[in-house]
Amino acid sequence: MRTRICIMLATLILTIIITTSFKAGGEAPKYATIRVVEAGTVISGSGRIIIIYEGKSEDIPLDKPTPNNSAVIATKINKAINELAGKGYELVTQSGGDYVTTYTLIKK
Repeated sequence: MRTRICIMLATLILTIIITTSFKAGGEAPKYATIRVVEAGTVISGSGRIIIIYEGKSEDIPLDKPTPNNSAVIATKINKAINELAGKGYELVTQSGGDYVTTYTLIKK
């Protein structure tokens, strides 16, 4: 009798441990993308910052890069990243080539 109770208790404890380890982890992560396309490329006649997050899309025009306005363009890109950071996003990766740069962010 005592052995039977111990076996039942051990089975109950193992069942609880196993079922709680398979709990759903909650919501899937939410990502945002910022793509910067420089002016004068095949992709875009004028430069733009494209921001996609939470089902929304924003398109911010950029001037053609010159030595005199590169700080203005960098400020606009920085502002876009900071706006998403203010909404709870954190930068995960950044990749780019000659004319296109992509920033991927995840909601914390």
